[in-house]
Amino acid sequence: GDGPSLPEVMVDEFRLALLSPVWPPTKAGDPALTIEAALNGIDGTLPEGSTRLPLGDMAQGIERFHTIFTLTGPLPQGVYASALGQWRDQGGAVSLDDLLVDLGDVTVAGTGNATLDAALQPAVNLDMMVEGHQVLVARLVAEGTIPQLMADFANQMLKPLVTTDDTGRETLGITVGLRDRWLMIGPMQLMRLPPIQWTGSQ
Repeated sequence: GDGPSLPEVMVDEFRLALLSPVWPPTKAGDPALTIEAALNGIDGTLPEGSTRLPLGDMAQGIERFHTIFTLTGPLPQGVYASALGQWRDQGGAVSLDDLLVDLGDVTVAGTGNATLDAALQPAVNLDMMVEGHQVLVARLVAEGTIPQLMADFANQMLKPLVTTDDTGRETLGITVGLRDRWLMIGPMQLMRLPPIQWTGSQ
């Protein structure tokens, strides 16, 4: 048909494991479902006219992606506004227990948590360790997401957060957040994302 085109994604290897720590959860906010996912050799292309996201070109060529996350329950009864609001109000959240993304010249690892705010938008807090952060900043400039002046300022601000091991390899420890739809690195607002329109939302 003439509907919107979908992204094309090729994956060399995909593994998924589901674990129910306590089922049903004994009380609101208890762990309900842990998911482990691993994807290797991800190669994707976005359709023409897609909303451009930061580092979208890099994200379309991921060598390794591994994550373990836990949803606290009781789990939502559906992916629509009233069900998600009820899940949030009963202590629903996501705990990111482990994350590894290998982009070749950049590696990102981290943990964190997420929930839904009053407007049912994601509120996210991640503690990240990044190898190759200067490559990320250069890509953001090259794709026009941030101006060079902001990149220079960011590199200066991030310097105290960089550690160097005996081999000279640099690792950046940062907090990445999403608050009121603002994508943030530490206290710095990077860009504001469009709202998620859940079915049944006003």
